[in-house]
Amino acid sequence: METIYRPFNRDLIERGIVEDFLATLGLDEAAVGAMTISPPRNISPGPKTVAALIELGRRMKLHGLDPDKSGRREVRRTVVKLGNRLGWNESALSGIAAAQAELIRKRFASGNKVLASKVWGKRWEDIFGADCWTPLPYNAFHRQTAASQEAREFDAVVERVWPFLRDGKTDKLAAATDVPSPTLPARRLIRRFRAFSAGLRTR
Repeated sequence: METIYRPFNRDLIERGIVEDFLATLGLDEAAVGAMTISPPRNISPGPKTVAALIELGRRMKLHGLDPDKSGRREVRRTVVKLGNRLGWNESALSGIAAAQAELIRKRFASGNKVLASKVWGKRWEDIFGADCWTPLPYNAFHRQTAASQEAREFDAVVERVWPFLRDGKTDKLAAATDVPSPTLPARRLIRRFRAFSAGLRTR
Protein backbone atom coordinates (compact mmCIF):
# COMPACT_ATOMS: atom_id res chain seq x y z
CA MET A 1 0.00 0.00 0.00
CA GLU A 2 1.34 3.40 -0.94
CA THR A 3 1.81 5.74 2.01
CA ILE A 4 1.65 9.50 1.47
CA TYR A 5 2.97 11.75 4.22
CA ARG A 6 1.69 15.30 4.40
CA PRO A 7 3.16 18.06 6.60
CA PHE A 8 0.74 19.38 9.19
CA ASN A 9 1.82 23.01 9.20
CA ARG A 10 0.17 26.40 9.36
CA ASP A 11 0.11 26.80 5.58
CA LEU A 12 -1.82 23.55 5.16
CA ILE A 13 -4.28 24.48 7.91
CA GLU A 14 -5.00 27.83 6.25
CA ARG A 15 -5.59 26.17 2.87
CA GLY A 16 -7.84 23.52 4.40
CA ILE A 17 -6.97 20.04 5.60
CA VAL A 18 -9.91 18.36 3.85
CA GLU A 19 -9.15 20.14 0.58
CA ASP A 20 -5.50 19.09 0.80
CA PHE A 21 -6.52 15.49 1.51
CA LEU A 22 -8.81 15.38 -1.53
CA ALA A 23 -6.20 17.00 -3.78
CA THR A 24 -3.61 14.47 -2.58
CA LEU A 25 -5.99 11.69 -3.63
CA GLY A 26 -5.91 13.14 -7.14
CA LEU A 27 -9.05 15.27 -7.36
CA ASP A 28 -8.63 18.45 -9.39
CA GLU A 29 -9.66 21.90 -8.14
CA ALA A 30 -13.06 21.73 -9.81
CA ALA A 31 -13.86 18.39 -8.16
CA VAL A 32 -12.63 19.55 -4.77
CA GLY A 33 -14.66 22.76 -5.12
CA ALA A 34 -17.79 20.73 -5.86
CA MET A 35 -17.48 18.76 -2.61
CA THR A 36 -19.62 19.71 0.38
CA ILE A 37 -17.08 20.36 3.12
CA SER A 38 -18.20 20.83 6.71
CA PRO A 39 -17.17 24.03 8.52
CA PRO A 40 -14.07 23.83 10.75
CA ARG A 41 -14.47 21.92 14.00
CA ASN A 42 -12.50 21.64 17.22
CA ILE A 43 -11.55 25.33 17.14
CA SER A 44 -9.97 26.56 20.33
CA PRO A 45 -12.15 29.05 22.23
CA GLY A 46 -10.73 32.38 23.32
CA PRO A 47 -8.38 32.93 26.26
CA LYS A 48 -11.07 34.22 28.64
CA THR A 49 -13.33 31.28 27.90
CA VAL A 50 -10.52 28.84 28.59
CA ALA A 51 -9.61 30.70 31.78
CA ALA A 52 -13.24 30.56 32.96
CA LEU A 53 -13.34 26.79 32.37
CA ILE A 54 -10.06 26.38 34.27
CA GLU A 55 -11.42 28.42 37.18
CA LEU A 56 -14.61 26.33 37.30
CA GLY A 57 -12.46 23.19 37.18
CA ARG A 58 -10.40 24.50 40.09
CA ARG A 59 -13.56 25.07 42.13
CA MET A 60 -14.85 21.61 41.28
CA LYS A 61 -11.65 20.05 42.59
CA LEU A 62 -11.68 22.24 45.69
CA HIS A 63 -15.25 21.21 46.53
CA GLY A 64 -14.83 17.57 45.54
CA LEU A 65 -17.36 17.78 42.72
CA ASP A 66 -17.41 15.23 39.91
CA PRO A 67 -20.30 15.89 37.50
CA ASP A 68 -21.12 13.29 34.88
CA LYS A 69 -20.19 13.61 31.23
CA SER A 70 -23.40 15.37 30.24
CA GLY A 71 -23.00 17.86 33.11
CA ARG A 72 -19.45 18.71 32.08
CA ARG A 73 -20.54 19.07 28.47
CA GLU A 74 -23.34 21.45 29.49
CA VAL A 75 -20.89 23.60 31.48
CA ARG A 76 -18.51 23.80 28.53
CA ARG A 77 -21.32 24.62 26.13
CA THR A 78 -22.70 27.33 28.41
CA VAL A 79 -19.35 29.02 29.04
CA VAL A 80 -18.56 29.02 25.32
CA LYS A 81 -22.03 30.43 24.57
CA LEU A 82 -21.64 33.23 27.09
CA GLY A 83 -18.13 33.88 25.82
CA ASN A 84 -19.46 34.18 22.28
CA ARG A 85 -21.94 36.82 23.43
CA LEU A 86 -19.15 38.85 25.00
CA GLY A 87 -16.81 38.48 22.02
CA TRP A 88 -14.39 36.29 23.95
CA ASN A 89 -13.99 33.73 21.17
CA GLU A 90 -13.21 36.03 18.27
CA SER A 91 -9.57 34.95 18.54
CA ALA A 92 -8.43 31.52 19.70
CA LEU A 93 -6.22 30.90 22.70
CA SER A 94 -2.50 30.92 22.03
CA GLY A 95 -1.09 29.60 25.29
CA ILE A 96 2.47 28.74 24.31
CA ALA A 97 5.02 31.47 24.90
CA ALA A 98 8.13 31.82 22.73
CA ALA A 99 10.40 30.39 25.43
CA GLN A 100 8.18 27.31 25.80
CA ALA A 101 8.11 26.80 22.03
CA GLU A 102 11.89 26.86 21.96
CA LEU A 103 12.09 24.21 24.68
CA ILE A 104 9.71 22.01 22.69
CA ARG A 105 11.76 22.51 19.53
CA LYS A 106 14.99 21.51 21.26
CA ARG A 107 13.42 18.41 22.83
CA PHE A 108 12.17 17.00 19.54
CA ALA A 109 14.79 18.40 17.14
CA SER A 110 16.85 15.24 16.66
CA GLY A 111 13.83 12.98 16.14
CA ASN A 112 12.24 15.44 13.72
CA LYS A 113 15.48 15.63 11.75
CA VAL A 114 15.54 11.85 11.30
CA LEU A 115 11.84 11.71 10.39
CA ALA A 116 12.09 14.42 7.72
CA SER A 117 15.20 12.80 6.24
CA LYS A 118 13.63 9.32 6.09
CA VAL A 119 10.21 10.38 4.82
CA TRP A 120 10.90 13.32 2.53
CA GLY A 121 14.68 13.29 2.11
CA LYS A 122 14.78 16.92 3.22
CA ARG A 123 15.44 18.99 6.31
CA TRP A 124 12.58 19.40 8.79
CA GLU A 125 12.58 23.18 8.24
CA ASP A 126 12.23 22.70 4.46
CA ILE A 127 9.06 20.68 4.99
CA PHE A 128 7.35 22.49 7.82
CA GLY A 129 8.77 25.99 7.55
CA ALA A 130 9.89 28.31 10.29
CA ASP A 131 6.29 28.85 11.38
CA CYS A 132 6.30 25.43 13.03
CA TRP A 133 8.37 26.85 15.89
CA THR A 134 7.03 30.38 15.82
CA PRO A 135 3.92 30.43 18.03
CA LEU A 136 1.16 32.95 17.61
CA PRO A 137 1.38 35.83 20.10
CA TYR A 138 0.79 34.57 23.64
CA ASN A 139 -2.63 35.75 24.81
CA ALA A 140 -3.63 33.63 27.83
CA PHE A 141 -5.95 35.51 30.19
CA HIS A 142 -4.91 35.93 33.84
CA ARG A 143 -7.64 37.18 36.18
CA GLN A 144 -5.20 38.59 38.74
CA THR A 145 -3.51 40.93 36.25
CA ALA A 146 -6.58 41.87 34.20
CA ALA A 147 -8.01 45.37 34.00
CA SER A 148 -10.88 45.97 36.41
CA GLN A 149 -13.63 45.91 33.78
CA GLU A 150 -12.28 42.72 32.23
CA ALA A 151 -12.03 41.13 35.67
CA ARG A 152 -15.65 42.03 36.49
CA GLU A 153 -16.83 40.66 33.16
CA PHE A 154 -14.89 37.45 33.75
CA ASP A 155 -16.22 37.08 37.29
CA ALA A 156 -19.80 37.62 36.09
CA VAL A 157 -19.58 34.66 33.73
CA VAL A 158 -17.92 32.36 36.27
CA GLU A 159 -20.42 33.29 39.00
CA ARG A 160 -23.29 32.84 36.56
CA VAL A 161 -22.35 29.20 35.94
CA TRP A 162 -20.86 28.17 39.29
CA PRO A 163 -24.08 27.91 41.39
CA PHE A 164 -25.59 25.44 38.90
CA LEU A 165 -22.41 23.38 38.90
CA ARG A 166 -22.07 23.54 42.68
CA ASP A 167 -25.69 22.52 43.29
CA GLY A 168 -25.72 19.72 40.71
CA LYS A 169 -28.19 21.53 38.46
CA THR A 170 -26.20 21.65 35.23
CA ASP A 171 -29.30 20.42 33.37
CA LYS A 172 -30.88 23.82 34.16
CA LEU A 173 -28.01 25.87 32.71
CA ALA A 174 -29.32 26.14 29.16
CA ALA A 175 -32.61 27.77 30.14
CA ALA A 176 -31.12 29.89 32.91
CA THR A 177 -28.41 31.42 30.73
CA ASP A 178 -30.57 32.03 27.68
CA VAL A 179 -29.94 35.78 27.67
CA PRO A 180 -31.31 37.48 24.53
CA SER A 181 -29.51 39.96 22.30
CA PRO A 182 -25.87 38.81 21.93
CA THR A 183 -24.92 42.32 20.83
CA LEU A 184 -25.62 43.89 24.20
CA PRO A 185 -22.75 46.05 25.49
CA ALA A 186 -20.62 44.21 28.03
CA ARG A 187 -21.76 46.26 31.02
CA ARG A 188 -25.46 45.69 30.32
CA LEU A 189 -24.82 42.00 29.78
CA ILE A 190 -22.94 41.76 33.08
CA ARG A 191 -25.83 43.46 34.87
CA ARG A 192 -28.20 40.91 33.36
CA PHE A 193 -26.00 38.04 34.45
CA ARG A 194 -25.97 39.39 37.99
CA ALA A 195 -29.70 40.00 37.94
CA PHE A 196 -30.38 36.47 36.75
CA SER A 197 -28.10 35.14 39.47
CA ALA A 198 -30.12 37.05 42.06
CA GLY A 199 -33.33 35.61 40.63
CA LEU A 200 -34.57 39.01 39.47
CA ARG A 201 -36.71 39.68 36.45
CA THR A 202 -34.99 42.05 33.97
CA ARG A 203 -36.21 43.88 30.93
